[in-house]
Amino acid sequence: MQTALKIRKMKRSDAESVAKMMKALAAYHGDESKAGARDFLSYGLGSAKLATIWMAASGAPPAGFAVTYDWMNFVRVYPIRHVDLLFVQESIRRMGVGSALIKRIVSDAKSSGVQRVTVGADKENEAASSFYQRMGFELRDDPSIQYQLVCANFDRLASGA
Repeated sequence: MQTALKIRKMKRSDAESVAKMMKALAAYHGDESKAGARDFLSYGLGSAKLATIWMAASGAPPAGFAVTYDWMNFVRVYPIRHVDLLFVQESIRRMGVGSALIKRIVSDAKSSGVQRVTVGADKENEAASSFYQRMGFELRDDPSIQYQLVCANFDRLASGA
């Protein structure tokens, strides 16, 4: 990466890049993405917003992206941020982009009053499993939310460590 990595929320001008990266992510998992730039604009920025899309940029094209959304655990009464998707361009994987995205997401979660971060990565994806565990996420025995970040690990990542 030539320039300093910046993590920020998606802008309108990022939608086409996010759609291209989404297609690459789906292909990596043997799937095909039907999401286009319009979908990311509508559901990431528009009046029908359902998610926050985080960009990792160090030039063009963007280095990667993540999609998160917040929800409430009404049984225990605390907000949770869920990382639904995380993608880093293949040519720069293992260079800290994914870690930077997660640290920024966790830091923002803490400053927003969120007390827990979860990830739905497939346990069979060894690279993702190893990454999330290195970041401090704990494996859960739950088919819908495989990893969670709580307590000391949450505070450590939220502080940028």
